[in-house]
Amino acid sequence: MKAHEAVIAWTPADWSGRDTQGKVEVGRLISDTEGDWTAPYAYVGGAAYLAIRDSRGPEGVAQLFIDFHTLVVRDGLSPQAVHDAFLAIDEYVDSISIDIPGARERDTEYSEWRRFLYGR
Repeated sequence: MKAHEAVIAWTPADWSGRDTQGKVEVGRLISDTEGDWTAPYAYVGGAAYLAIRDSRGPEGVAQLFIDFHTLVVRDGLSPQAVHDAFLAIDEYVDSISIDIPGARERDTEYSEWRRFLYGR
């Protein structure tokens, strides 16, 4: 899904009393007729905010990495868990280093070199 459609929901790692403690989920915006999948979480970000829904290009990508940083550094979530959840967002997959699992292939020459070196 595109970043301007992706809602990020999470609960900080040090918040006890919630089943979602230390967890993150990425999903689409909900319509008025759908149940709120974000309700069990303490925070929402991404397309939950109108300004993010209006962001495209570099500004939208920058916001993804600001959100990533917030979840990991401020709220103590596992970087791997946040990465795994963010793989649902096209701009994230297209922006991370291509040798990170889940990245989209972008550079044929580099990809061939990586396969030669690492067998993948």
